[in-house]
Formats: sequence, C-alpha cells, structure tokens
Amino acid sequence: MNASSDEIQLRPLTPDDAAAVSELAIRSKSIWGYSAEQMAVFCKELTISREELSNRIATGAVIAGEMVGYYTLKEGSDEAELEQIFVDPAWLKKGVGSKLLQHALDECLQRGYRRVIVLSDPNAAGFYAKAGADLIENIRSSIPSRTIPKFQFDLIPPEYLAASEIIDHTAPDVRALAVEIRAEHMDESVIARRCFEWVRDHIEHSLDFQRTELTCRASDVLAKRTGYCYAKSHLLAALLRANGIPAGFCYQRLTVEGDHPPYCLHGLNAVYLNGHGWYRIDARGNKPGVTAQFTPPLEQLAFSTSTLGEFDFPEVWAEPLPPIVEAMQRHCDVKSLAECLPDLTIDQMKQLREQPPIPPMLLSRETTT
Repeated sequence: MNASSDEIQLRPLTPDDAAAVSELAIRSKSIWGYSAEQMAVFCKELTISREELSNRIATGAVIAGEMVGYYTLKEGSDEAELEQIFVDPAWLKKGVGSKLLQHALDECLQRGYRRVIVLSDPNAAGFYAKAGADLIENIRSSIPSRTIPKFQFDLIPPEYLAASEIIDHTAPDVRALAVEIRAEHMDESVIARRCFEWVRDHIEHSLDFQRTELTCRASDVLAKRTGYCYAKSHLLAALLRANGIPAGFCYQRLTVEGDHPPYCLHGLNAVYLNGHGWYRIDARGNKPGVTAQFTPPLEQLAFSTSTLGEFDFPEVWAEPLPPIVEAMQRHCDVKSLAECLPDLTIDQMKQLREQPPIPPMLLSRETTT
C-alpha cells in the first residue's frame, strides 16, 4: 500500500544527516544483487561527507520520524543534476520516490533551471522514463562492461517557446525587431528587460492614447504600434520567444473603475529567467499612478489586487485565454470592447485550467497548495 501524501514529510537535510543518508543509499543499492566487489565501489561513491551535503540542495523524506528516502541536487549554470535519489528498501514502490522526484523537479523550476540531468542506475531507468524523462545517452560506468543511462527532464514545455496564430514570432517584422532588441547581449535577463521596456514604452495603450484600432495578433500590434494590455502581452511574448526565452500569459481580475464592481481581466506576461524561475512583468504602459518595472526577483507590476473581488491568478498560460481572443476578435474597435471587457471568476478560471489540451504552469509551488 502506498504511503499517503500526508504521511510523507519532506525536510531539508543538514550535515548531521550525512551518515544516515549514506547508509540508506548503500542499503537501497544493495537490493539489485550486485557482487561484493561492485558494492565496494558503490560504497565509496555513495558515501557523502558533511561538507558535500552542505554544498548540495538536499531533501529527506520522513515517515513517523524515520528517514525513508532523500535526494541531492547539484546546481550548474543552466541545468541541475539530480545526483542521488534513494528510498529505503522497506518503502520502495510506496510513493516515496515519486514524491521526492517531484519535489526535486519543483525545486529546480523555482530556481530557474530549464533542465535536470539524471545519471540513473540501469535498474531504475524505468522509474525515470515513466516520470517523463528522455534518455539522452548511455555512458561508461566505473564498473567494467557496464553503462549508465543518462536522462534529461525538460522543465519548460515547448509550447512556451512556440509560435502560433496569435503569437506569430516567425513574422519577419517581429523577428527583425527581436534581433534588434537583443543586439550583442547574451544575458537572457538583459534581453528580457529590453523586450519588456520596448513594448511598454513604444506600443501605445489603446485607451491611454485614445486609439481606435483594435489589435490582437503580435505582428499587427507591432505594425499599428497600439493595443490593449492583452495585445501588448501578445507582442511581448512573441519578442521573448523569438529570442529563445520562455514566456507565457498571466491575468489579474481588477475593477474596471474605482473600488467597486464591475470587474475585468487584465493581461500581463510571465517570463522564465535563469536563477529566478517564472517572473511576472506588465508592459501595459506607464502613466501617472502606474509604474511597472523589470526588477527581478521583485515584481513591480502596473496594478495591485487590493480591492474586494480582485484577484491575482496563479496560472502561466502558454497561449492567451480563449475568452480574451474571442472578445478581441468579436469587436470591431477599441470603444466597443471597452464597453464589455472580458471577466472570469476564480471558479471559471479553474474550469479553464482543467480543460485540454495544454494545462498551464503555476507561478510558484505555494500557489498549488
């Protein structure tokens, strides 16, 4: 019988746990029937010192006060390595390993890694394959005539870099601007900031500038240099994706005017930054009382949700919400859309989240609880 999620408690490991987790790893490794000579090699490889443990992201799984599993992560520049993940033999196939793996992947996601590498015991290859990892190659082991499968988890789905009918970042003008904004910069954070500031400052907000043209597709927003907050978020996502930076769409529920109903959706972006994870930015355009900036890890959005009924939705969508696109395509000008701006309640947003084909990601682990 699997252990329930509530039974399995996760906690950070400390240097004082080094001896206990080393012994646990050796016990777990020994179930595969390796020879005494092979186990002697593994004992050296799996014994982790206090210093090594203190230099790793390390989490243990505890049930009723007993350590039943753990993992360690080694951080790199643009990817992390899941060095060790072991479960006590008495608790194998009871949900401990799956919970540890998901926690490790979530931890890497929050730290801004796009990929996680795993060098797996051949006997555990099925566990990682079932969890969605891709087999990259088989590499030589420390034991002669033995290879180790190398797996990779891609943490960001490809949809957050994809072009679509609305986010048409392959359009020549959009791609040319993306290259111009990038210039000689290599740092993704710098490129993301430049994309954000360009859209914020060069695309006129439809209502602020009393424009009449209603735009939606990224290339149209660029051509006409105007758009609602939704449209500006479409162009910003296109510029980011054209530069190879994952980007998605976030929404707030705000009052249309003052501190009372009715409400409407406000559109903004989230960009995935190395070292930060998902970070929200709002390029709707600054004006008196509105000052949105790019200051990771701190958010400085155009609006706060401080009034009763307002809400920050935690989802990061790969594509603009269908109700948004439908509303923008149904109306012929800025004024007609302004009279019936799209709105969604928390329950309605949850219903959208449960619909196929592509579920959204979330801004942080805390939002899933």
